[in-house]
Amino acid sequence: TIGASILDVVPDEIRLYFTNSLLKEKKKKSEVPIITKKGETRTVLISVFDGIWDDEEEMCLLVRDITELKRAQQYIRVSESVSKILSESPLLSTACKSIIQLLNDKLGWEVMVTWLWNKEKK
Repeated sequence: TIGASILDVVPDEIRLYFTNSLLKEKKKKSEVPIITKKGETRTVLISVFDGIWDDEEEMCLLVRDITELKRAQQYIRVSESVSKILSESPLLSTACKSIIQLLNDKLGWEVMVTWLWNKEKK
């Protein structure tokens, strides 16, 4: 919301980091999770710059939602990890166990089913 305090949407657990690094130390850019009006967590890139009206006390923030970008980057990292597991595992059943664990750990998947082809039963 234009004109609202950014501290109203920054989760309590990172508020101190936010105020120290971005506002007091004037770090120029940072990725910060925020909470939307719907209660969803979104990742935003916040750029800090001096006020646009030559007021030294005024600080402006440019906020850009990068949730989808971060999600896409995470999927790419997971995909690369799956490829590595498949290339290094001697058995597909071993690879499947590792992949299932990876998907649970990195993407929060709780259920995944794998089917293995049985040559003898066709």
